[in-house]
Amino acid sequence: MQQPKQRHSKGTVAIIVSNDRLQLRFNYAGKRHYISLGLSDTVVNRKIAEAKAKLIESDIIYERLDLTLEKYKPQTALSVVTPVTPLSTPPQLSLFDLW
Repeated sequence: MQQPKQRHSKGTVAIIVSNDRLQLRFNYAGKRHYISLGLSDTVVNRKIAEAKAKLIESDIIYERLDLTLEKYKPQTALSVVTPVTPLSTPPQLSLFDLW
């Protein structure tokens, strides 16, 4: 006989797997929230998900939840770099200008 699914108590964050990717699910202010972590379901990544879940639970308890959820989403390591264009001719400086 299959046991019924357990419901999480108020303020808890569940770690779920969708298409072999980890997500966090929780309810706050009457709304259900999902955060995709962008991580595959591995032992190491589950530890990362557990740490994020504990952070969210703590923020809910202490009433400091970031309602934009940006604080909890994965941070990208890539940034946009503006290319530097070389000068056509280097500026001519005299020794006096440099001094």
